Amino acid sequence: MKLSVILPVYNIAPYLTACLDSVLAQSYTDWECICINDGSSDGSGDILDAYAEKDARFRVFHQANAGVSAARNFALQQVRGDYVTFVDGDDLLLPEWFATAATAIDEHHPDMVRQMYQVLLPDERRYTLMEVKPGVLRNRTELLRWGARTFITDGYLWLYFVKRELLDGVTFASQLKVKEDCIFDLYLLLRLESVVQTAYKGYLYRYRENSAVNQFHRPEVYSTFADAALVYWQEHQATYDTHHAKRALALALMYSIHLDMLEWIERYGKGHKDITKHETRCAIQTYHKRLHTLGVLSFTHLHFHWIIAYYLYLWFRLVAPIRLLKRITRWRQARMRKHRFTNHNS
Repeated sequence: MKLSVILPVYNIAPYLTACLDSVLAQSYTDWECICINDGSSDGSGDILDAYAEKDARFRVFHQANAGVSAARNFALQQVRGDYVTFVDGDDLLLPEWFATAATAIDEHHPDMVRQMYQVLLPDERRYTLMEVKPGVLRNRTELLRWGARTFITDGYLWLYFVKRELLDGVTFASQLKVKEDCIFDLYLLLRLESVVQTAYKGYLYRYRENSAVNQFHRPEVYSTFADAALVYWQEHQATYDTHHAKRALALALMYSIHLDMLEWIERYGKGHKDITKHETRCAIQTYHKRLHTLGVLSFTHLHFHWIIAYYLYLWFRLVAPIRLLKRITRWRQARMRKHRFTNHNS
């Protein structure tokens, strides 16, 4: 059973050698690594070529800079293996990363194996954000619930080993600058029939302040996510079953609404002075527009009354008490000023 590893590279020369060495150090040896040099200007392409000369399992392609989605889409066309996984060129793999997934594949023959990761800090310390319970999912309803929760909140491509046939016709949204893998995950979710989850934390995600993820992890970037998701669906609606494509888009839109609304409630609840009436009005109009998009696409099965109840709960739990306390504080301050004024006159 051959694994195909897709590794897009753009100007990460200081970290690339360590990443490629960790791939070479894998105890499981039946793999190919498809490396796409996306127009790097720092010598990353030369490093890739050197490894390709040293080991034929590294297959290197060079292209003009077109973005990580375009690089991944090109790599998907070059895949020869039975299962596909992804690696970022500034991260590291522990030696049993491939072997653990291969064992799960041999035992269960699933559509996907998902493993876990650790965060690697600049000082080389590691920490784990979450723990998972290992297991096998084959029930369709359970898979959809698991995917909606897992893919949207922690849907990192490099945690997956996916059966190659499931990726036929699936592409990355090149117009997205962040969370392009989320749309990919959602379409993939609709094709899954079985998933194996392991607890092995063998992927080391390197935290960097100037990485693409951290640069774009801002509310104003996420606010464009729903519009990009809608454009992507419109471009690909002929490829996917319409009902399933709409369900994927619904999850993407709800993800965007959820992030933006929580951000706004948090800022408002903490009494940020930069919250203005105009911003509040714009926020409400944005949510109305996105909910209207969901309504046009007929997502009545998403039980919007539960969604509305959830945000009302957040409002009364976070915002209403703070507003009440502010009113009480202003009333007490007014009473104290009046009392001091009365005492002064007397």
